[in-house]
Amino acid sequence: MDATTLLANHANASRRTSVLTTDDDTISVRAKVFEGDDHTVLQIRAWLDELGHYMHVYFDATTGSLLVSTTGKQDQDAFDRAANELQRRGIRL
Repeated sequence: MDATTLLANHANASRRTSVLTTDDDTISVRAKVFEGDDHTVLQIRAWLDELGHYMHVYFDATTGSLLVSTTGKQDQDAFDRAANELQRRGIRL
């Protein structure tokens, strides 16, 4: 199995991009942290060109456990599915 490194694009002015991509832009990845009173959630979202889908994965940042994983043709679809499942479990983003 080959490995590919994900790299951030060069900075525009003083702001560094938060998107990691493959050289050919077939995969791009972002990460975000949601902090609340009861939970800290790490979101990793990726565009997978080969599948034509976004993939969202959410982890409990305290325990490292997987909370939910979703996909969608649109980024918002994947986010909405994940947010609904997390809300069902009592976690609001």
